[in-house]
Amino acid sequence: MNTTPDMIVSGVAIAWSVALPFLPDTFFPLIDNVVGVVVLLLAVLLSLPYGAIPGVLTLVAVGLTFVERNRRKVASKLLTDGQPSLQKQLESAPPMSSEEVHPQWEPPHEDETKFTPEGDASDTFEPVAASINEKTAIPTISTNTGSDAATRFYISQHLGKTELD
Repeated sequence: MNTTPDMIVSGVAIAWSVALPFLPDTFFPLIDNVVGVVVLLLAVLLSLPYGAIPGVLTLVAVGLTFVERNRRKVASKLLTDGQPSLQKQLESAPPMSSEEVHPQWEPPHEDETKFTPEGDASDTFEPVAASINEKTAIPTISTNTGSDAATRFYISQHLGKTELD
């Protein structure tokens, strides 16, 4: 089997995607600056002349590179800080200047958050007034005179009406 350049570019993109989880952490800060992003963008643009499939595979590999970088950033942040507690999440942010004031967080009133039925607490519905449902069937006239073969078949099989109500 002859290897063509598009097969080589596709193979490199697939190998890059598979090797991403095994790359060291020191590689990923290289794509945090403009030069790294431009290099990855050029890799995508240079793979496009080889065809649509190598271009898409390279684009996917570059996208997975950013996903892996962000995954590692989140994982390292969780390892250093730990999972924040609910109480820590509800705390006010520290003031950025000496004049800044953060009001204390107040829980909402019970009548704003209560979703239970009021009054008799039942599921019965009592209508307030007469119904305003004014929908009626629109009268229609059949344009078919019965000469149609399908209509005659349906009528002979008792699947159609011969008279309109």
